[in-house]
Amino acid sequence: MSTCARRCAVIVEATGKASVEKTYRVSLRNRARNKARKSAIATRMKKVFTALESSKESAKTEADIKDVEVLISEAFSEIDKAVVKGALHKSTAARRKARLSAAKNKFLAAAGAA
Repeated sequence: MSTCARRCAVIVEATGKASVEKTYRVSLRNRARNKARKSAIATRMKKVFTALESSKESAKTEADIKDVEVLISEAFSEIDKAVVKGALHKSTAARRKARLSAAKNKFLAAAGAA
């Protein structure tokens, strides 16, 4: 019987501290990038909705419609980039794009009726 039969402490050196620190740094970097992308999407969406609201009060011209379509195109592009980069889930992107499209269609229906 060995001296370590009953009570034996195995000392294992803790490895991987550097990899944990690097993972943390990478997660902070990715979080900042994702936050910037999401902020850009929110800004683009807000621009579309404010343009639709301001056009709602004034007379709807062909220029107003073109401006709104350009803004929506920019918002769609930003949303699609976020999906490709992994900042947004594709279902979330689809929902946001649908919300923008619905607002545009409502605007166009009001423009056609006016």
